Amino acid sequence: AFECAEGVEVADVDCGSGSRGLITVFGASGNTGLALVPLAIEQGYRVRAFVRNLYAFSKELGDTFRHPALEVVCADLSDEQAVENAVAGARAVISVAGAKPETAPGPMALAVPAMVEGCRRFGIRRLIIQACALDAAPTERVGWLTQGSLVRTIVRWQLGSTIVGDNEAVLRFIKDVRDVDWTVSRPGSLVDGDATGALAPCMDSFRTGTVRYADVAEWTLAQVDSDAYVGKMPRLYYPPVHHPI
Repeated sequence: AFECAEGVEVADVDCGSGSRGLITVFGASGNTGLALVPLAIEQGYRVRAFVRNLYAFSKELGDTFRHPALEVVCADLSDEQAVENAVAGARAVISVAGAKPETAPGPMALAVPAMVEGCRRFGIRRLIIQACALDAAPTERVGWLTQGSLVRTIVRWQLGSTIVGDNEAVLRFIKDVRDVDWTVSRPGSLVDGDATGALAPCMDSFRTGTVRYADVAEWTLAQVDSDAYVGKMPRLYYPPVHHPI
């Protein structure tokens, strides 16, 4: 089923049974989302994809766009009511969203509280959020002349990206949420490519290096049925790591 934020239905198909239940995916049209949505359907979930541009999503997703287990909500993350409503009936909520382009005002500092309110309103316990490895958790110190501080300076001031500031506002907010089982992942730089193997959740400092969208999508989906990282903000790198959790 496809509908816009105003509630006008623009197409209708049977959403299928989805034996593992419904998950809502914010940012489904981004690169991680495009890896995650087909994988979730393959694993037996029904997926409600929250996207801003229905046409672009359909073009990128290809044949999966017409899969009976996919439902699409077309709305903007700035529409807090639409964000709240989009989680109704889900067994878990996943956010892999962010500013696009990266210089645009960051949407997540407002969108994530709306997701949390939706989880409270509809009785959903599981919330999984993707940030990035550059983001510092509230208890972390970045330091002055570290690799992380240098890259953060370039990303924020030279490239004009809003992502780090937006994500860190989310981390500050979510750390005090006690009535939702949240996890925040902080993967390294994301790249295309086939899945290569298990990621290593850790509390290592920021380091350069890449991880693949496919691996992050697989790890993220695994958290729906796992409480191993509830209330935690692991960075995701490939092994070896120094401080695994």
